[in-house]
Amino acid sequence: MRKPLVAALFFLGSLTIYFKTTTAPSRWVVWSFDSISRAFQEDAGQEVIRPEALAMRKIASQRADRVYRLFGELKTNQYISYPAKEYLYPIRISEEASLLFAKENESAPADCKQLLREGEVILYECSQSK
Repeated sequence: MRKPLVAALFFLGSLTIYFKTTTAPSRWVVWSFDSISRAFQEDAGQEVIRPEALAMRKIASQRADRVYRLFGELKTNQYISYPAKEYLYPIRISEEASLLFAKENESAPADCKQLLREGEVILYECSQSK
């Protein structure tokens, strides 16, 4: 009875050592307790979010408004607009909003005045919504 138990433990131990040394050791770091617990911290994962979305969130957090509009590349580039919409929730993105996010290198519509700036993103207030 004791021999099969020792053999099974030896087999499982050697199998574990084999997989930890032959597979990429960096994969095992992902499953460490520290890595998993960091995933549940507030604002975890910001390093994978576009800087434009982070800037829009920072600007929006300074204001009580909850409806904004994207302009130019922020609107047309799906690699920016889609993650921004997801990250900014519960803030809504709507074409009828009078507050407009644009990148600094783009000219905003003529009826808009600059309110705030964060990084490459500028918040404008437009007199007429489109």
